[in-house]
Amino acid sequence: MFVDLETTGLSGGAGTVAFLVGCGFFDLGAFQVRQFLLTSYSAERALLTAVAEFFDDADLIVSYNGKTFDLPVMETRWLFHRMEMPLEGVPHFDALHTARRLWKPRAVDPMEGGCRLATLERTLFDVRRVGDVPGFEIPSRFFHFMRSGDPRPLEPVLEHNRLDLVSLAAVTARAVRLVAEGADGCP
Repeated sequence: MFVDLETTGLSGGAGTVAFLVGCGFFDLGAFQVRQFLLTSYSAERALLTAVAEFFDDADLIVSYNGKTFDLPVMETRWLFHRMEMPLEGVPHFDALHTARRLWKPRAVDPMEGGCRLATLERTLFDVRRVGDVPGFEIPSRFFHFMRSGDPRPLEPVLEHNRLDLVSLAAVTARAVRLVAEGADGCP
């Protein structure tokens, strides 16, 4: 199960809410995406319950910086609502750490810094997102939706999340292929 969150901020803690939980998985040979969107703060417990039930069959969680951010945010929200931790005992593979070991010297973009997923998309797959919503805009789009009820500003956020999941799966597949076949296995 590939997991990526969109949140109300990056600080973490009890005030940070995951308003979009994206999950990617393979079914019948095709990559599928399921997204859970928070439509009101009063519906957060229902969203967390739905996500927890969706994770029931997960035997592995794959994220990008999820050990440091995504999973702690979710755990904080489950604790806040006094809910059971659904991922207890489920192995977690954080692809960021592997990506840094494999590609950081190639993937570092002086304009962006670090080993960002979007940087790896360009470096490994020659993919450039067109019209992607910048990450810093995502919380404000959610807050606008909550104030106005107008869902249109969230459409690019949903697409951004979907693309992150697809990229995460592609980067993970490339890393697994490198481990299995060595450098000659990947063009």
